[in-house]
Amino acid sequence: GRATGLSEVFKKDDWNHYRIEARGDHFTVWVNGKKVTDYTNSKYPGEGPIGLQIHGGLKMKVEFRSIQIKEL
Repeated sequence: GRATGLSEVFKKDDWNHYRIEARGDHFTVWVNGKKVTDYTNSKYPGEGPIGLQIHGGLKMKVEFRSIQIKEL
């Protein structure tokens, strides 16, 4: 799923708050309180690992803080 409206809420050079919810094959993402992605992927196999990553080939710095994970 592609994010929509991200440029309106993304804070460049500042902390951004992400909320990512995965329920079965349904995924929803909020950035700074605004829903930017809501999609279903029927090919999702079920449980899997949680990974934090960046796209290869890009020159950037990524930092994480206050990560919270809970079972739904």
